[in-house]
Amino acid sequence: MNIIEQLQLLVKTGSHAEQTISRYILATLSGAEKLTSTAISKKTQTSQPSIVRFAQSLGYTGFTSFKYDLIKCLRSEPEALLPAQATKNNVILSEFINNNNPAALNTFFEIINSSRNLYFCHPRELSSLLSNIIQDYTDIGKVCIPVEYQNAHSLLTNTLTDCDSVILLPGLKDEPDNQLITLIREHEAASLAVACHQSGAALADVTLYTPQSSVSPLSFAALKMSLHTLFFHALQYCYLNMNNEKTPHKQ
Repeated sequence: MNIIEQLQLLVKTGSHAEQTISRYILATLSGAEKLTSTAISKKTQTSQPSIVRFAQSLGYTGFTSFKYDLIKCLRSEPEALLPAQATKNNVILSEFINNNNPAALNTFFEIINSSRNLYFCHPRELSSLLSNIIQDYTDIGKVCIPVEYQNAHSLLTNTLTDCDSVILLPGLKDEPDNQLITLIREHEAASLAVACHQSGAALADVTLYTPQSSVSPLSFAALKMSLHTLFFHALQYCYLNMNNEKTPHKQ
């Protein structure tokens, strides 16, 4: 049982203080590196000695070693960032997560994290959703280029390099174009991730499966919710790894 699973168990079986502290930590996993015993104490209205005892009850010498192990767990198992508790009451998110294994999610997160230039190929109906996602990624230094499918062939033919990664997104009824996938591979993009409803892409580094969509507003909302969840947690993964990327290597 890893540290995340221990916290989830304490939410159900721990004392009142343990449940309160565990809930707060699980709700703030994306900011794990900035967690302090003082902040947790204030937010949960418990004493700092209680935070130390909480860590010790889990087998750690104190809060610092607990925090170190928590960060280590999140870096090695990024799928833990996905909202497990929320999905129990959300059929849409549950379907999305159940259709994609942790290894695939891990690969997708790492493609986002390791790429400076990201091309988002998308149908027109996802333009509004992508504009918000792209702003978040721009804020952490990513160069994000949205490309509507109708312009993708001509634009990518002339611009792709081996420093670029491409993400193909599905529309209401359409799947990513196999011809476009072949073109991307021929132009040696560093990584290719595909999100689709049914058929996987053999040439992609990773394929993620989104809920089957149709023209109904409800199914389109399911698609957008799944994509928003995916990119939000990929963003969390990037934040968790930013300190590692910025740390200079010793000579």
